[in-house]
Amino acid sequence: MIFQRAQPIRPETQPARGSTDVGTASLAGGELEPGEAVGARAGHPPIRAVGEGSRSLSQRAVLGAGWAFLGLGAYRIVSFLTNLILARLLSPTDFGLVAFAMIIINAFTLLQDLGVGPAIIYSGREPRAVAGTSLTINVLAATLLLAVTVLVSPILAALGGDAAIGPIASVLAVGLLITSAGSVQNALLMRDLAFRRKLVPDIAPVVASAATSVACALLGFGAWSLVYGYLAKSIASTALFWAASAIRPRPELRWSIAAELLRYGRHVSAASVIGFVVMNVDYFIVGNALGPHELGIYSLAFIIASLPSNTIGLAIAQATFPAYSRIRDDAELLNALFARIFSVLTSISFAAGIAILLFAEIGTTVGLGEQWAGLVAPLQILAVFGALRTIEWVFAPVFRAIGRPSVVWKLSLLRLVVLTPLLLVAVRYGVVGVSVVQVAVVAVFVPLNAVVIARLIDFPLRQLWSLALPPIAAAAVAGGLVLTARSVPALQTATAGLAGSCLLGAVTLLAFLGVLFALNPQLFALGRSTLALITRGSNGHRPA
Repeated sequence: MIFQRAQPIRPETQPARGSTDVGTASLAGGELEPGEAVGARAGHPPIRAVGEGSRSLSQRAVLGAGWAFLGLGAYRIVSFLTNLILARLLSPTDFGLVAFAMIIINAFTLLQDLGVGPAIIYSGREPRAVAGTSLTINVLAATLLLAVTVLVSPILAALGGDAAIGPIASVLAVGLLITSAGSVQNALLMRDLAFRRKLVPDIAPVVASAATSVACALLGFGAWSLVYGYLAKSIASTALFWAASAIRPRPELRWSIAAELLRYGRHVSAASVIGFVVMNVDYFIVGNALGPHELGIYSLAFIIASLPSNTIGLAIAQATFPAYSRIRDDAELLNALFARIFSVLTSISFAAGIAILLFAEIGTTVGLGEQWAGLVAPLQILAVFGALRTIEWVFAPVFRAIGRPSVVWKLSLLRLVVLTPLLLVAVRYGVVGVSVVQVAVVAVFVPLNAVVIARLIDFPLRQLWSLALPPIAAAAVAGGLVLTARSVPALQTATAGLAGSCLLGAVTLLAFLGVLFALNPQLFALGRSTLALITRGSNGHRPA
């Protein structure tokens, strides 16, 4: 399904911090009290050395991260290619109608399990003891959300300016009920770091969605092609998670277990909802003020620009969270790992942003056609947003690992307060104005995240700036080359078309790498050693 926007990091989207052999703990989780040791985060299993076995926890964590990256990468690639095909078959208005309806569906997706999925992952209870109660909570919550969606769908249609939005939202909400039946198995597989077994349930549903949507689009179903694709994905996902898991829960309701699960899950849900609003308030404002056509343009630009963030950034967050958690008592080692991850991810994110900026125009013209001509300008602007958003993924896993998860939602709430009024003003200037505001706000909040994390883990801000300077300088040089080539008439002719764009891309890449490694010659070695540090860190050992 195309309209799964960048979501706030939730614990269940990451490998479990421990495995089922790490002991037990209640779910009365929360923040560390002032002065409490970082390694004593309440409500989670204690960090212990892993005994001998067929595979150490560190090996399982790294292998799990590899399988997670493979699954996530395949998912994004299939989704991206499907978007391109559907963009040729459907109109921007079709995209806009479903994008507006998906605002409420994406919000309710974060609420449909009330945080029970993450609670299962962090719980030390035997899986069968919590599975039945968890399933009951999930299905009841999804049923309630389905009913709410049907009731508010006329209001949503009125806000979106098209009566078709109401029925679309109501049918999409059926997918919430379907996926709720498989969420317990999904959480249990994550808790066991069984990402290899999750590979098929993660990838096959998006293939089913793509096949259904494209077939329906060819048959002339219009916007409903996307709706039927979403339902196909929901059905396939639930069926495959049941097939992949040995747990077959039966509905039951144990009040003591339900209380534990919900006591932990409420914090996760609160953070997720705030993060979701931040990531979707622009959709709501654009759809309400400019209509489905402009929302279709903006939504596709945002999806393409966020591709690096939703693949590279998320995959690195999944890989590093377990390692950060296990070395959080060792400030020196934690800082060393954070510095390496920050340096490597910043370099990759700016390179990806430059690539999107470079190929935005030719890619739109060749790949999408004239009806998407309005996509170019917002996509070029949002390429900068995507690069900065990718960097943001490095912070949240550290906040959670050191026992400060509330920092995530507090920063998100502040961002919402700043972003919303600016978007309300910027929408007068169309999707270009909205895109500029997105870049401006994220450009403020990336440094703000850096300041907060520097204080919490006692990391020198000057050192953090020195790590960021090489990729920033390299991106400035590369971006300057692209803008010069696109604005000087003689160079415009030389770099026109696909061949010219590829030539400019090669020159830009060489310039980027040249500046980057001139300012940071150790970056290649840093990248190679990062994986080794993650492996050692996830088992609690200082690297040699």
